[in-house]
Amino acid sequence: TALFVTAGFPQRTWSAEGSWLADILVGDFYVGPFRIYASLFWFIGAAIALGYVLTQSRTGNWIQAAGGNPNAARARGVNVDRVKVGLFILSALMASLA
Repeated sequence: TALFVTAGFPQRTWSAEGSWLADILVGDFYVGPFRIYASLFWFIGAAIALGYVLTQSRTGNWIQAAGGNPNAARARGVNVDRVKVGLFILSALMASLA
């Protein structure tokens, strides 16, 4: 019902007059006739950060190894169960922020 009531758009549930922190976290602004929500920039930032982690860090290498071939990852010394649990936690965190 919340999706029907809000038509899928973010809604403020408090008075945020003059609150710069609320504007950064859940605010919106206009660029010409277009309304852009702050959540778009949060998504872009998260995508860039996760892309960097997946391509440039040891953790990203472990994630790709555990997802591609868990047996080979175990033979390489990757704790596959720990990686999977960590990814489930990260997925739950990202879903809660959505």
